[in-house]
Amino acid sequence: MDQIHSLKHQITSLLESVDDFASKYAELATYNAPIIDWHHSGDYRQTVIRGLKRFRSSVEKEKDYLQAIASTHVPPRDLPTNAPHLLAVWEEVTRAEWPIGCISQVLECPDGTQVKVDVVAKGGDEWIKVNTIKESRLMAEFREQDAYCNFDYSDGEEASDQGFGRDQLTNSPIEQVALLMKSAQSYRRLPHLPTPKVKYVLNRMEENPEKGYPDPRIKKTLDAIRSLGAELVLASDIRQTPSHIRPPPTEPTTRILLDLSVVVALCCDSTHFALPKSSEELEARFRPLQLDQDGQITLAPHIPVTKDLCAQLQWETQHPLIQEIQERLSSFGASPEFWVTEEVKNRLPKIAEIIGGEDEQRRARAMFTGEEDFWAGSRWKGREGVLRNMRVEVIAADGWEKIDLQELSQSPFRQGFANVCEIMLAIVEKQASACTLPTPPPPPKTNKSTSHRPARQPQPGVTLASRLPSAHTLRTFLAGLKHGMTVLTNNRGAVGKVTREMGISEGIAYGREDAKGKAVVWVVNPSSLSEWRRREVEKKNQVFLEANGDHPLCSSFDSGPGLSLVTRPQAITSSTHPVPRLELSDSGTTETEKSCRSEISTNVPALSFPPPQRTPPILPNLHASHPAVGPNQQHPSTANT
Repeated sequence: MDQIHSLKHQITSLLESVDDFASKYAELATYNAPIIDWHHSGDYRQTVIRGLKRFRSSVEKEKDYLQAIASTHVPPRDLPTNAPHLLAVWEEVTRAEWPIGCISQVLECPDGTQVKVDVVAKGGDEWIKVNTIKESRLMAEFREQDAYCNFDYSDGEEASDQGFGRDQLTNSPIEQVALLMKSAQSYRRLPHLPTPKVKYVLNRMEENPEKGYPDPRIKKTLDAIRSLGAELVLASDIRQTPSHIRPPPTEPTTRILLDLSVVVALCCDSTHFALPKSSEELEARFRPLQLDQDGQITLAPHIPVTKDLCAQLQWETQHPLIQEIQERLSSFGASPEFWVTEEVKNRLPKIAEIIGGEDEQRRARAMFTGEEDFWAGSRWKGREGVLRNMRVEVIAADGWEKIDLQELSQSPFRQGFANVCEIMLAIVEKQASACTLPTPPPPPKTNKSTSHRPARQPQPGVTLASRLPSAHTLRTFLAGLKHGMTVLTNNRGAVGKVTREMGISEGIAYGREDAKGKAVVWVVNPSSLSEWRRREVEKKNQVFLEANGDHPLCSSFDSGPGLSLVTRPQAITSSTHPVPRLELSDSGTTETEKSCRSEISTNVPALSFPPPQRTPPILPNLHASHPAVGPNQQHPSTANT
């Protein structure tokens, strides 16, 4: 009974240790990608250590089992228990280098084989397998082999052909390690990631026991395991304290690459024009006045573009873009550098010319030339902070293409992100080149009765390339990644697609650069060029008031340049579209911004993205078979990036 009580005490302590780890260290032991996203900070991390809950359940069952035996007060002749194995596995969990991917999981390999791994450590770079076999059990295997070899075969060569000769050493540990090594070699990972190293733990055997081993084959077994390429750990080994890397809070680098979507957002009207002072004013900014069937003044119904613009303005009131950039960069000792690719610089003027307003076009020019005041007329004028001298430099077109991904090896995440971008870019460009091939001529018409009908053009299907980020977005990502910059983007959908293919839900090893806490990607909410719509609504409202001057409610409205809407409930009655009153509003007013945000957040439900869905990767053969979890919501943006 002493053995039972001892095991019961050990299992109870083990259960407490597991609970303590789960509550204090499990989150720290999981992988957190170096991505900044204020709105969705938890979407780019390894969500759980797979197998931890099931392992705890096994420990709890073992505790109940030992408790039941102890309550009988009758010691069993033989005590079948999993306690030694559970204790040994947990010992390796506490010694494993973070991030820890999983505990006691069966991993599937491309060839269909399955292998049980007790701990996946170092973000998948290390597989740990525990074997609690004793010397006595190994000797029993040898005796069984000897008995088979000594069997009285009629043909002496038959035994040799069967492979059971004394000269050929084989036993369960060697076979287990051989399978682990083979599985590790074939296990699918991203091309830049190393083959997992196998650590094989024999926690009940020593290198050189005091009385030696009774059979030389035991020593040869240890040598054979090492010769297979595994790291052998024995009970007699002196082991170092594990290193647990905990990257500091992520912050941008001093050099920041702006993608097209963010350059557009920095120029757009919603980023600089005065914030609405109420939820009603927010709705009315992009929806003109109209008379409904009952003769009441209401807001015109939403059209797709106004829904998007209102949503973006709502996000801006909750967390302004300029404010976030200022807060992130204010701790820098030196001024931040902003960069774009030549492709972005060339595309921005065309976008601004087509859908941008006068102020938005001016900002797009000032960002590069410095000849005009970028902050003129902005609500941030006088409060620019580190962004006072807003200038953007341009990366040479061929500068980033010559940089090899191997130069990013100090950051497995940066290297992996770039690797996936290159793979995706090759697919997108190949698909694009295939689409440019001349179409074959149509077949001759045979039915004269239908010859006058135009031929039906086949609709393009959903191709693999159509589900990937655009070639422009991928090239922008690669330029920033290869130059060691933080990529600032609002293309959350593209970032989510790349991280899914990287398999961050399984974890990735931290590199030397990752441990510094420098962000590889910085995600903000989108904001499209909206000045055209705001001014269009102001003009329509002006015309509406002039045309309906005899309406009894029109006398409640003021008119003039720079019209904006603020709440005046007594001016309008409408059950469907409550409309506030028109008043003059100074776009430079900033004193009431905080109260405006409070008013809007109180009256309008907070906008948020739906939680990330567990979706299969787009490129199923790119990484391991376990699906990654990441953000997959693409937000509306006028600029197609």
